Amino acid sequence: MFQTWLKQHDLRDITFLPRIFPSASDRDFWEKHTTEAQIRNAEALLGFEWPLIRASQYMEFHRSGNRLAQENPHFARRRALITLFFGEVAENKGRFLPDLCDGLFLICEETYWGLSAHSAPTRSGDTIPNAADPHLDLFSAQTAENVAMIYHILGDSIRKYCPRLMDRIEYEMDRRIIQPYLNHADYWWMGYGSKNVNNWNPWILSNLLIAWLTTDQRRSVVERGIQKMLKEINVYYRVMPEDGGCDEGPDYWTVAGAKLFLFCKTLYDASAGAIDFFGDEKLKRIGRYMTAANIRGRRAANFADCPSLFGGNLDAGAYGFGKAIRDEGLCRLGATLRRLRGSWQQCNTVYESVLSLIYAEEMEQVGDFVPEECYVLPNLQTAYVRAGNWYYAAKGGHNNESHNHNDVGSFMVYYDGAPVLVDPGCGVYTKDTFSGRRYTIWTMQSGWHNLPLFNQTEQMNGKQFCADRFEVAEKTTHVSFADAYPKEAGLSAAERRISICEDGVSWVDSFRFSRDGNSFEEHVITLLTPTPTEGGVLLGDKFFLRTDLPVRVERKEFEGDPKLCRPWGQDHLYRLCFSADCGAEAEVRFSLEQIR
Repeated sequence: MFQTWLKQHDLRDITFLPRIFPSASDRDFWEKHTTEAQIRNAEALLGFEWPLIRASQYMEFHRSGNRLAQENPHFARRRALITLFFGEVAENKGRFLPDLCDGLFLICEETYWGLSAHSAPTRSGDTIPNAADPHLDLFSAQTAENVAMIYHILGDSIRKYCPRLMDRIEYEMDRRIIQPYLNHADYWWMGYGSKNVNNWNPWILSNLLIAWLTTDQRRSVVERGIQKMLKEINVYYRVMPEDGGCDEGPDYWTVAGAKLFLFCKTLYDASAGAIDFFGDEKLKRIGRYMTAANIRGRRAANFADCPSLFGGNLDAGAYGFGKAIRDEGLCRLGATLRRLRGSWQQCNTVYESVLSLIYAEEMEQVGDFVPEECYVLPNLQTAYVRAGNWYYAAKGGHNNESHNHNDVGSFMVYYDGAPVLVDPGCGVYTKDTFSGRRYTIWTMQSGWHNLPLFNQTEQMNGKQFCADRFEVAEKTTHVSFADAYPKEAGLSAAERRISICEDGVSWVDSFRFSRDGNSFEEHVITLLTPTPTEGGVLLGDKFFLRTDLPVRVERKEFEGDPKLCRPWGQDHLYRLCFSADCGAEAEVRFSLEQIR
């Protein structure tokens, strides 16, 4: 789509507006779109002690795998910067400028605008970033967007208070962002060497586009940069499946599909509508993915590295995307999530935070989101199915998806929007998470998903380990997933049929082996306290899992891991292990029902 547009148009013919948002001096706009709460939030940061970012904090990632040592002060600085920005544009009295300028100056002084886990070593043994070789990662680009937006909106006030700081911002933007971007085609996320890009591509490019259009640059540099961005974001657009599904999961959609929307919206607004991609059907499906993956409220079907419970501010992305493509369901989802939050909350970027403020009044007039009874993504191979209060989500796919877990054939079950059988999600990222040791982490393993193992063998990672059949008919999902296991499992066939009705969810697993004398163990993951009893297992005091197989209960503790504790509201999960020996074939039946 983007490449086609470039072939048919010349950027030299496009007039870009001088402003994306009005300057702080436009009091009609900012008094309409800011609140007293923003002033109070900023008042709490008057005299703020900006945290240091130390060499030892960068080094900690390389020593122990701990990312948070450097990430915590990095993000604390940026949250404070945005809070002070909103305090100043809301009040417009210069009261917050000294602290705000301190923050801008300190960020300009940072060796690296990104994260310790993302810095690119230039030689063996490097444990701190190389100041002479700025590396464009997610958060250097996000920092650039935030600094550029503050420059764009508060530039006149900053220039009066500290003129040289504006010059310093321009210098750092050129040194760290503009020149590295223009002069590099070897960053993996650009897609030149490999078409296997993920959220980094639209996330970074949406950040850079805003920075490009809000800082003073020569017109030729603007055109060159935007032309390059359009070519690169086209790589992401092409690797997205035709059904619009996000294999990274719904939480990552906020920095994938939603960032693709923000990229398109920025171009549309800056060109006064001359660059318009919102009529594209595939782009519309990328937006609608979120209406499929939503379970209820802030809960979503969390395949891959996603929590079940949304933690971020999604209304600007969901409502704005829905508005742009004229999709009522997506608009309703954004508005519903905004109401559940109760009040405006600052996003991770100035741009999205302002959009959220602009959309606030409109969202109050939009009704609540009502999900579809059955939504199937045939390319991504996921199904989201409802009957009465019951819900299940099931997947096929393969085990080399972005942010992959070995989970082909897995599923989750919710009742009345609350979790019953779950996908654990993912813990706090460490050095191992995106390394050759990824699948030593329990949350990534098929054994900690609602899946069987065969002859003590779990699924393997790799695109060849996949579902060979995924079909949905009349709310029953059929997955064939023997190919997700290595040959050591001894499988010839593994079939799963998941069905739903107003009385509950049931599934039947059928296995066929290439030899006689086998064993299997079915795993069911739940956060509810299990009590084995005759004919099955009580789950909490509301549900009964019916099966003839004997069960062993295991408890997994993850105390202190906020990415796991927060969505489940506790520090442990249970694994129900149903084991049996069999010959060359076996069939297992389960049903999950509410206790009457």
